[in-house]
Amino acid sequence: MRTAVIAFTKKGIKVARAIKNRLGSTGYAGEKVVETERDFQPIPGNIREFAGWAFQNYEGLIFISAVGIAVRSIAPHLRDKWSDPAIVVVDERGTFVISLLSGHWGGGNRLAQEVAGILGATPVITTASDLFGVETPESIAQEYHFALEARENLPRIISLLLEGAPVWYVTDDAVVWNLLSERVNLCWQMPKDAQGVIFVTDRMVEPPPIPFLILRPRNLVLGVGLRKGISGEALQVLVKDFFRTQGMALLGVREVASVEQKRGEPALKELVQSLSITTHFFTVEELQKVAHLFPSSPLVQRALGVGSVARPSAFLASGGGLEVGYFKGQGVALALFRRVNKDVDQSGGNWARE
Repeated sequence: MRTAVIAFTKKGIKVARAIKNRLGSTGYAGEKVVETERDFQPIPGNIREFAGWAFQNYEGLIFISAVGIAVRSIAPHLRDKWSDPAIVVVDERGTFVISLLSGHWGGGNRLAQEVAGILGATPVITTASDLFGVETPESIAQEYHFALEARENLPRIISLLLEGAPVWYVTDDAVVWNLLSERVNLCWQMPKDAQGVIFVTDRMVEPPPIPFLILRPRNLVLGVGLRKGISGEALQVLVKDFFRTQGMALLGVREVASVEQKRGEPALKELVQSLSITTHFFTVEELQKVAHLFPSSPLVQRALGVGSVARPSAFLASGGGLEVGYFKGQGVALALFRRVNKDVDQSGGNWARE
């Protein structure tokens, strides 16, 4: 998490420095006190304006101040729990560490506990689920970098969890089962007595008549081969139709893969931007090593030096994954692969190959 520590007094700077040095944060302090503190940057101008800038540039802000100063600084910039950074407040004696904002999705509660551990302070966590030891879907989503769908239902699901109502996680993924079966109520099919359900799947879900959420593990890789000059709109229509036909969710895609020669193709760039995911481009030589595993096109072979792009690139990007579906037509080839042999990367909570 990219964090900034903000102090306003000499005493505050001492606390801030202890945090900054452990977390690798950037330190900021008032212009009057920062003159002799060369490892801190001055807060330029108005603190509210600075807070607005910091909202856009950091995932977590740690104020060494009274709560009121932090609240008045950030108030004009608050948007929603899905986009606001984690806000943590520490008193100048370093006694209490308060998770003020974005405790779950933004990671504020975890940050507060980490800062408290550094200072030997008391973390102050006020979210009900933490007080009653209820594991929330958004915390799980954050921990494993799952995408969260049907977010508008989250408050109702959490209320049901706090009431002790039968809320079940339902998955079709064996790795998810191994990951969560000892932490939550997990099953393969929705029980009849369920009052709320949290699907953990990359497949499309028929909305049930009870409150529900969907967590997308994002295990899918989309390989794309395309004719030069195809429009972005045409490509996105084909991709959406392909996923609908396969019964898979676009939100389940973690990466698009293709050949280096397509790196500058505008349609591919638009697709990746619309999905807010990363791309992985392979050289022709890399694709040639696995191209024999898949059907080959003489036309593509003559043009690129390898007979297929979509399947080999998705296969490589998925770490030798399993093919879920394939489409070819209108100048486009799409190959959907599911990653296999997944486990949790302990360094970042991402899915990773063993």
